Amino acid sequence: MFGRKLVVSQHRPVGKPLLVLTYLALMVFVAFVAYVYGTAIHSIRYKSVRDEREQLAERLLKSQDVNRELREKLVLLERAEKIDRKAYEDVDKHLLGLQMEIFALKEEVAFYRSIVSTDRQTGFHIQSFDVTGDGVSAEGYRYQLVLTNNMKNDEVVSGVAIVSVVGELDGKSRELSARDLWPDSDHGVMFKFKHFQRVEGRLVLPEGFAPHTVTVHVIGSENEDVVAERTFSWPQPLS
Repeated sequence: MFGRKLVVSQHRPVGKPLLVLTYLALMVFVAFVAYVYGTAIHSIRYKSVRDEREQLAERLLKSQDVNRELREKLVLLERAEKIDRKAYEDVDKHLLGLQMEIFALKEEVAFYRSIVSTDRQTGFHIQSFDVTGDGVSAEGYRYQLVLTNNMKNDEVVSGVAIVSVVGELDGKSRELSARDLWPDSDHGVMFKFKHFQRVEGRLVLPEGFAPHTVTVHVIGSENEDVVAERTFSWPQPLS
């Protein structure tokens, strides 16, 4: 028992540093793989986003072109609509003007027929006296006096038509002479014609005067005798 020898040897741990190096190498490799993988994924995603952006930009350009074409078409349609509307308005105005012209021509024809009618009495006649509001004042009127001559020898007649108006002013009856109606001329309305004549002009009544009748005296120029005389009820003015 006492003859055995005890041997003591020193232990050197060689495997631990190797294990650490292996672990570090593995970590570096994992990090490298992760970097490469992340870079690849980022590159793929970047390319996808870039392609999508380019597609969106192309679609936007096409949409802008379509929008511009639509705006141009809208402008053309609005312009065409305005032109059509203006054309329709012009046609309506032209038709209305033609209708009024036809109506006036019919009145002219009826007037001429009444003048040349064979059953009319020969001689000088006061055909009509009409008034319309002049649109300037309530007392102002435009008048139209029509005189006709149905002489067989086509003789020219001339003279003066003297107009007087009978009415009411301040509750009293009053007669307005030619001097009252035409302050600048007291000789009435001059005329000279062969078959007929329209005499037109303007007269002004006193403020507050209510006309009832108008009398026209016609005096020939060759003598001072009254050639014709006629009394009309005061026409209702056509404003």
